[in-house]
Amino acid sequence: MKRSLWFGAVFFLFMAGCAGPAAKVPPAGGGAGGESAGFQTQAPMPPEQKAVMNGGVMEGDFVRVNYTATLEDGSLLYSTIPHTARAPGIQKAPGYEEPKQFAPEELFAGGKSRVPGVGAAVLGMTVGEKKKATIPANLASGPSDPAKIKVFPCERTFPKPLQMIPVKFFEQFKKFPVVGKEVQFAPFLKAQVKEVTEYMVLLDFIVKDGDRFQEEYGTVEVRVREADIAVTVTPRIGAPFKTMEGEGKIAATDGKTFTVDFNPGTAGKPVVLEIELLSLTRKSVIESMKIPWMEEHDQGLAEAKQAGRPVVMVLYADWCNWCKKLFNESFQDPGIRMLRDRMVWIKVNSDKNKEFKKQYKQEGFPLIVFMEPDGRVAAKIDGYVDAQTLRQSLEKLIERQSKSKT
Repeated sequence: MKRSLWFGAVFFLFMAGCAGPAAKVPPAGGGAGGESAGFQTQAPMPPEQKAVMNGGVMEGDFVRVNYTATLEDGSLLYSTIPHTARAPGIQKAPGYEEPKQFAPEELFAGGKSRVPGVGAAVLGMTVGEKKKATIPANLASGPSDPAKIKVFPCERTFPKPLQMIPVKFFEQFKKFPVVGKEVQFAPFLKAQVKEVTEYMVLLDFIVKDGDRFQEEYGTVEVRVREADIAVTVTPRIGAPFKTMEGEGKIAATDGKTFTVDFNPGTAGKPVVLEIELLSLTRKSVIESMKIPWMEEHDQGLAEAKQAGRPVVMVLYADWCNWCKKLFNESFQDPGIRMLRDRMVWIKVNSDKNKEFKKQYKQEGFPLIVFMEPDGRVAAKIDGYVDAQTLRQSLEKLIERQSKSKT
């Protein structure tokens, strides 16, 4: 998670035919050569049926696409293609954001996409086809919404020490509070758990008076006072600002507050798309895919070693709602299920089999352990993660394994 996202989240938490005339049937004998030549009109083929017959994309199919989105003046909004996004002299539109990693986008046809309209534009396309389409403003980002313009204070204070209810602690840090353990409250602000009761977690901040940090959105200064900690931001106009609701641009400041516009830069403007369909997986195929979980720890590691495949292991507890969310949502992602044959999947109830909790130094639930085929731990994720983050971690594990074979 970026530092600006952490701080933004902390800062914010404390702040939608004509029908032609029917063809006439010539009378018998009225056709050429005196033959009967009766004709009937044929109803237009539904788009869904046409898509099936030509092998095209239907709603709900899972697709991979490369695309570039521009405004009508040619200024760039977004591209999955690095040489397009970084072409010399290319003009960037307001709201342009470069991907963290250039790669084809995966999405459900007819569904949401990074740039609104892509999901609808791929309907009917065939693999390898390239297409140019203009998305009207009302179907792209729509008009500017005044409700998406927010005002934030430049200074916020945090009591010293800070009290949190246990459920909020777990939601923020994805782990259970343990006395003496440190947590990253913000990129520049660590805290230590001082006391834990049934109803309260007490945190002491580990920070120095006068600390100063340069962030993407401006300058952050920290002042430690007797009863609290004051965090002051000097915002940079035009800079991106992230909160748990999304990302906006800092539009103005009066020194006491700053205004962030969360409307997309395309608000009120049509978007031009150039799309290439790279792959297509039918909805019916995806629905039939299931991750082949193994529940025997040693058996799973033995299979991984024999097959030469990396391991994904989840240590969970039956009572853990975050564990249920991980299995029922994140691991149901089509992109993850399509990796089912690339690795060995193990899930272990470490609440019942506590030797594994100790073996993998587990502090909270769930714990995701990524392992090499020989059983060496490659990485861990402590707590719940969304599907996108999980998929990226799995792809890194696969890439790492592929490089080790070359």
